Amino acid sequence: MLDTPGDLNGSDESDTEKALGGVELADGVVFVSNHTGFFKDSDLGFASNIIRQRPPVDKEKPLDHLMFIQSHCHSEISRDDVEAVGRVTFKRIKKQLDNLIFSSWMEDGFITQLPESSELTARVQPFWRENNDYRSDTLRKITEMASSLTLNQASIVDKYISNILKNIENMLLSEIDNLKNKKSETFERIKEVNEKDARFRELSTQLIKDFNSLIESCNSHKKHDLDVMSTYYKYNTSVEGLEELINDTYSDKKEAQSELGNYIGQLLTTKLESTLKTSGKAVSTELDSLLLRWQEAAPTISTTGVDTQISGLGAEFSAFNSRAAFVGGLAGLGSLGAMALYVSTIASNLGAYILVGKAAGVLVSLGLVGSVTTVTSFVAAIGGPITIGIALAAAIGYIIYRLAGGSWQKSLAKKAAEAIRKESVFDDIEKAVTEYWNSTSKAIKAGLDELIIKTDEYIENLKADAKVEYDIDEVDVCVSLIDDTLLILKSSD
Repeated sequence: MLDTPGDLNGSDESDTEKALGGVELADGVVFVSNHTGFFKDSDLGFASNIIRQRPPVDKEKPLDHLMFIQSHCHSEISRDDVEAVGRVTFKRIKKQLDNLIFSSWMEDGFITQLPESSELTARVQPFWRENNDYRSDTLRKITEMASSLTLNQASIVDKYISNILKNIENMLLSEIDNLKNKKSETFERIKEVNEKDARFRELSTQLIKDFNSLIESCNSHKKHDLDVMSTYYKYNTSVEGLEELINDTYSDKKEAQSELGNYIGQLLTTKLESTLKTSGKAVSTELDSLLLRWQEAAPTISTTGVDTQISGLGAEFSAFNSRAAFVGGLAGLGSLGAMALYVSTIASNLGAYILVGKAAGVLVSLGLVGSVTTVTSFVAAIGGPITIGIALAAAIGYIIYRLAGGSWQKSLAKKAAEAIRKESVFDDIEKAVTEYWNSTSKAIKAGLDELIIKTDEYIENLKADAKVEYDIDEVDVCVSLIDDTLLILKSSD
């Protein structure tokens, strides 16, 4: 359980950043908002930033990891009035939540349809310490949510264990074939390794060129994403764009004035996340294709009886894993850009490699070992939270006190556009895009360097082993021992 710092009303912006930065450590969210002003002012923007980063663990139950505590429901407030607040609130902010959270979840495949406002209302729990019913119901529901998340985590751990055991079986089967290969004459084994090494060197020359082309493409992706964000930013922060947004979203002038800054900031943040993730997925897909080509090119000992569906590496199972070698190169880099998202998508295919070496450390640092979601947060991918909405909320909130006569929507739009221009908000967007792609480029380069080193080490080990003359009887004993081990593993299924 994580208690985020800050109450959103203080002047310490870093306090709020710490709260946003802690999102990746949490599996469920209990968000507290006062009965008076439930999800108004800064609450909506802050909650959106938190919840968007915590997608559901089960798309059939998209809200089970969320709870909205309606605090300060003191005894003078009737039960009917308390319950009405939740219904009214989620009808009022449903469109904002769809734009800021649920559309992003659908885009990433975490849900198949947008939640209804009634489903959101059902996740509201009133609270007042002196009210025994409210207090006990709150504690009970939080406990139930925590238990559900714990059970889900246990299920994921069981799958990981099953996957690892299956990979260990495959590695043992592979080692049996490897041992049998040692019965061959050394000159035959040396010849085989040298031929496969020569083939790899020929193929790897082009592969390395393709990797470098991918690294260079980060600059074009950066330019593309900056162009996309510039177009979106210019319209949505213009007087015309803001007036359209106000008319589509708000019917109450006071509500619009107090919430517009947060909403605009979160719209920009959501668009930024979506843009970077879309481009990042394209790079990740190309990268994985290169790694699979590398795996196929690397010298291997053909095996029989290996479950290739589990290993995820095609027709052969090898002691060498190109993905694991590449991921190991990301250790110690900090921000990984698109590579953080890539690692989360292939973590389940690393099998036993998630337990050892540098790759294991990278998975731990991204929260992918033991997580209930098995998906790294976007906050981790970009190296920290984006706080555009915080700056805009403050800027617009301080400037707009009185609105001129005529259309209050147009007047508010003009004032808001003026405040946004003074804040130079696009500088923050440009910085986030630039750092994301710089980190991505740096991470791919580091991964490639490690991949080359580990492949060379692997091939040198194969060559050294090929020169060793093994006692056939000793090899048979080793094969027998592995067979016994396999029987033990299978009996424990």
